[in-house]
Amino acid sequence: MKLLVIGNSHAYALRHAVLAADAPFHGDMTFVCVPGPKMALDIADGVVTCTAETVYLSHADGVTRPQIVLADYDAIVLVGMHLQS
Repeated sequence: MKLLVIGNSHAYALRHAVLAADAPFHGDMTFVCVPGPKMALDIADGVVTCTAETVYLSHADGVTRPQIVLADYDAIVLVGMHLQS
């Protein structure tokens, strides 16, 4: 299962924990992390693109990618983004 995690610094902390635990599934996880309360991402036509210098678009292996295609993932998790209903 390929998992995409999008969020603020809370998502980055989760990424750090996954790497520290050497979880066997970490290769199938991608993190999009933007520190602070403002998400600076452009999502169009099913593709997430960084629009801020402070964003991390990376797999758990630490390789940064300029864009992420949402259709490549089985599930998307939103973490710590100050979302309100």
